Amino acid sequence: MKFTKNQKILAGIVATFLAGGAITGAAYYHNVQEAKAKQVQQEKRRNELTKKAKAAAEKLKKAAQEALLEAQKNPNKENLKRAEEAISKIKNKELAQKLQKELEGIKDRVHLEGDVRKAVSDYQKDPTNEEKLKKAQAEVAKLTSDYSKALKVKLTKVIEETKAKAEEAKSKAQAESPAQPTNNTQAAQGQAPTPATGTTPDYGSYSQAPATPSYTAPATGGAVVPAQPSPSTGNPAYNSGAGANANSYVGMDQIDKWTEEANANPGGAPSADGGR
Repeated sequence: MKFTKNQKILAGIVATFLAGGAITGAAYYHNVQEAKAKQVQQEKRRNELTKKAKAAAEKLKKAAQEALLEAQKNPNKENLKRAEEAISKIKNKELAQKLQKELEGIKDRVHLEGDVRKAVSDYQKDPTNEEKLKKAQAEVAKLTSDYSKALKVKLTKVIEETKAKAEEAKSKAQAESPAQPTNNTQAAQGQAPTPATGTTPDYGSYSQAPATPSYTAPATGGAVVPAQPSPSTGNPAYNSGAGANANSYVGMDQIDKWTEEANANPGGAPSADGGR
């Protein structure tokens, strides 16, 4: 079968279109596949980055939680600062706020524990003060955190021991305190303390003078010394004769003096005008 010229031209045009379409289709397919591969690569890269970011965030979270736990167990200035720095690195605002709230709770507990320690210390310095005892007990009762249990037990023991020692010291002081004299007769009568043998009593410490008893010479005819009136002491009871009984002690010097006077006047006591 022979094709006419026009048919050949038409067939060439159709073939050209078909070839161009095939090439175009192949190119399009290639481009689509290349775009898909690139998209897959990007998605993979994105997932890797997300995974790494999550791992980093989890690491920061764990570090902050560990720092908080250490601050809870040992809330010193260094540990509190480390926990605060760890929390500041967290990008998740909600998580950061939650951990910061826990940190503020630790700081409040530290402040409370400081107040409780001070109250107990004040009571130890003044163990007989009931108000300070009550305040110390009330402050210790505020320690409700699990991390404050050990401190609460310790301070409670300190209060109990301090209270027991104060009560023991009070009882001991009362037992050792000398009983007050119930009979002050000797003091009221102004009796002088009994001096040692051979010494003259000290009458300068009070106003009364010892009573002068009468002296009777032996029955062989010795002189008799009449009773001498007691000088006024300013004490009515003593001047009336009660003082003689109240202070019956007479020193050896006084007795010797009376003996000398009796020997000097063997005929009797001297008269009021000296025997003239």
